Amino acid sequence: MTTYRVQVRMGGQYFDDKVTAENDKEALDKFVKLVDENKANVIDDEKFFSTDKIYVTYEVLKDESTKDRTVEKTSTP
Repeated sequence: MTTYRVQVRMGGQYFDDKVTAENDKEALDKFVKLVDENKANVIDDEKFFSTDKIYVTYEVLKDESTKDRTVEKTSTP
């Protein structure tokens, strides 16, 4: 299974969520289901993009387990 981040800008709203799926089509289908069930993360008043067009982007997240990883900086003498 692969984790996908799907973003949609439509009608002044911005939808942004992650889904786990076997392939791109299944990921988009799962995202549509989240939106239909009102379970997707929605940000109203998206003013940056045109409200009369629909923008859909998705990306494969390579290693979701490293998302919140703390990286320690070290200095050399």
